[in-house]
Amino acid sequence: MLRTPEAPKRQPMLRTLRLRQGMTLQQVASGCHVTASCVSQWERGMRLPPLGQMRRLASVLKVETAVIANAVKAPAPALLDPSKWTVPLMPDVLEAMRNWAGLSKEQLAARVGVHPHTITRWISDVSRPDASRLNRLEDALGLSRGTLILLGRTQSSNCTGV
Repeated sequence: MLRTPEAPKRQPMLRTLRLRQGMTLQQVASGCHVTASCVSQWERGMRLPPLGQMRRLASVLKVETAVIANAVKAPAPALLDPSKWTVPLMPDVLEAMRNWAGLSKEQLAARVGVHPHTITRWISDVSRPDASRLNRLEDALGLSRGTLILLGRTQSSNCTGV
């Protein structure tokens, strides 16, 4: 079967990752709760695995989610680019970063040292993390120090006197 010109070539890296672990298509498929045919399609570049499956692949193949995303040439969500961040986007950025890292709210809360409800409040924009928690969030999400600090600031109200 010929490869269609539109299909990006993804096969070598993803297949290599699987073979390095000494795993068969069926073993990876079982770990990801999909069929071997589905894994084969990911390897051959016929289909792009959704983010949740990339996380499962990462876990099964014992690599970071970013390695899998790179292997399948998956575009990263725009909100992972700090140059696009603004104060009003903080909840969306936190949610995108949490999802990309493959962490549940409970896992992120444990890494930051807060209750999962606090993570929900930050993602819902009910409250904002203080500076020390922003530092812990950066550590938990693998970000450089100071990356989230601008997002942690609340917008100042521009009231004019009458």
